Amino acid sequence: MNFKAFVFLVLLSTAATVPARELKGVPGRKLAQASANAVAQAIASGNGAAFANAAAQATASGETLSIANANASANASSNGGSANAAAQANASSNGSGSASASSQANAFAGGR
Repeated sequence: MNFKAFVFLVLLSTAATVPARELKGVPGRKLAQASANAVAQAIASGNGAAFANAAAQATASGETLSIANANASANASSNGGSANAAAQANASSNGSGSASASSQANAFAGGR
């Protein structure tokens, strides 16, 4: 049986930046750092679909710059694959918070 080649590529890149907020009357500020990383990978062969989900969240307290990055990619031949990634970073006061998430899904038709 012949399979029609179907290639689906999704690339999602999200970057969020939260500016630093000053705290008045707080001497000797110290840095607090929070980081979270999540990676999900799904691979399917044959006529199946592959799904991958990744989520990362980081929270820091202190006067901060907070950065969140999310990357999602899906590669499919035949019946397709999908990937979702979400990253969130929240920062306040004297710290550094960063979050990154990546998810990848690959689907292959085993085909004849």
